Order: sequence, then C-alpha cells, then structure tokens
Amino acid sequence: KNLSVTPARYKSEFPWLKEVDSLALCNAQLHLQTAYKNFFRDASVGFPKFKSKKKPVRSYTTNYVNGNIVLQNGKLKLPKAGWVRIRQHRKMDECYQLKGATITQEADERYYVALLYSCEEPVNEIRKAETAIGLDFSMKELYVDSNGNHAAYPKDEKYITPTGNFLCTVCRNEKTKGITGMYFELRD
Repeated sequence: KNLSVTPARYKSEFPWLKEVDSLALCNAQLHLQTAYKNFFRDASVGFPKFKSKKKPVRSYTTNYVNGNIVLQNGKLKLPKAGWVRIRQHRKMDECYQLKGATITQEADERYYVALLYSCEEPVNEIRKAETAIGLDFSMKELYVDSNGNHAAYPKDEKYITPTGNFLCTVCRNEKTKGITGMYFELRD
C-alpha cells in the first residue's frame, strides 16, 4: 500500500492552502520526496534545502490537466489566476502539446512563465546504403579508406571568427600533431 500523505489532507487544517493550485502543491511534494530519496540514497548529496527569506526562489510549477492552461491571442490562462496578459516571444506550432508551466517572480518583481511542450518526432525511414566505404586510422595520414585514398593532417587553418572582424590562424605541429598556437588578426 502507498501510505503517502497528499496535500489535500492538510487543506482542512490550513485553509490558506485552498488558495493555491492543487497541482502546484503536488509538484512541491514530489520535489521534496525526490530530495529525500537522493539524500538517503547518497549522503554526499546533502540534506534537502528549503526555501528561505535569505534565498528567495519565488516560483511554482503546475501541470496541464483537462485544459487548465491555455495560451491564445497574447493571453495565458493559469489555474486560480485566470487570464493573464503576456509578451509571447515565439509562436508555437499546432503539433506541440502543452505539458506544464513554471511561473517565476524575479528580483525586479516581474513575472516570467516558462511553458513546457512536447512534440512527437517524425519517424525517419531507414534507407539501404547503395555504396559502402571503410575508413581506417593511419599514423602517417589522417585516414585510409577502403579504396586506398589517403587524407593528410591539416597544417595551418585560417577561418573568420563568428563576429567576422578577426582572422584566426591555427598552427599545428607536425611531430606532436597538436596545436602550437592561435593567432588573431584584426580584419579590415
């Protein structure tokens, strides 16, 4: 038998728990159980750390059940909070399914919502290989393929940094096969 105590049992004793979303209470209980399991499994994890006024983490997580979280037209419907206007940073496709939301109040007293979505990946068909080639490691060259072709180790490489304003030269040592230096030049 499962003898775990649910948060609903405490609602009669503490009526202010009725103001909070029940799934948020269940998630908090699951996090606590996970913390204790990790502690008893491995003592080096340490005793569970609870929220405090010194280190405030003002957030809660709720799950999507029976349409309790809805996102549409720049508004988000949350359990117990109702409809809330939001700034939506990206539009979600219809193939994604909403799984949950984490609401966080930051130090600047702004609220942020992280929505958790899942999407089924399309099944990729496996195609038969028409031709096959084998690669073997070689000490003299980088590799030798099954057709007898060789590839040499790269000597000096030049490439442009992601910002585009520096030219980077990578110098390699032939004997140690390692990088001896990287030189950056300002590009015009």
